[in-house]
Amino acid sequence: MKTTTYLVLAIFILLNSCSKNDDPEPTTEELLISGKWFFNKYNGEDINSCERQTYFHFTDANSLIVESFAFNSSSMVCQSGGLIGYSYTINSNNEIITTGGGTILTFQIKSISQTSLVLVRQISSGALIETTFIK
Repeated sequence: MKTTTYLVLAIFILLNSCSKNDDPEPTTEELLISGKWFFNKYNGEDINSCERQTYFHFTDANSLIVESFAFNSSSMVCQSGGLIGYSYTINSNNEIITTGGGTILTFQIKSISQTSLVLVRQISSGALIETTFIK
């Protein structure tokens, strides 16, 4: 009887210890700097294959590198607009504040996961722009 009790107790402990996830969830900043985020949707709408090459690359040094792509209007060739660097901070309201080239932009982080980032920005007209990025 004692052996059976110990066996049941050992199995119970083993099952509970295996199902427990001891890895902490990554922070917002850890997720942001985990790689390049590629432009995927604009206000919920799909974008063209050229624009999908546009990316945000957040670094652990609070730098943001953006490379945007668009079709050249005359040749219809997909072209890079070049690399643009910004500095950024994340405030307590889960907003990314970027500064660069005399421009300050604020993006609300609507959601973030290992594979998806959704940012919302209010433009001067008051309209909200939602941009989805993926890895």
